[in-house]
Amino acid sequence: MNRKGYGPVSMDDYSQISVIERLRIMEALWESFRYDDITPPSWHADILEKRKAKIKNSKAEFISLAELKAMSKK
Repeated sequence: MNRKGYGPVSMDDYSQISVIERLRIMEALWESFRYDDITPPSWHADILEKRKAKIKNSKAEFISLAELKAMSKK
């Protein structure tokens, strides 16, 4: 929280919280969406169908978690 105790939270504020606590906060936020009436945009379904087709046709390419982490550091 900001110095007044309310308002937007900055990334610096989160760095003061342990990883475990940040994960608990994240899980609580995701869980809170369960009760909201959220409809994904239609293009989400289009992307999923294209990905399923790639897998079915043996054209999908997969990478390991280590490869993904290395890509994210570039």
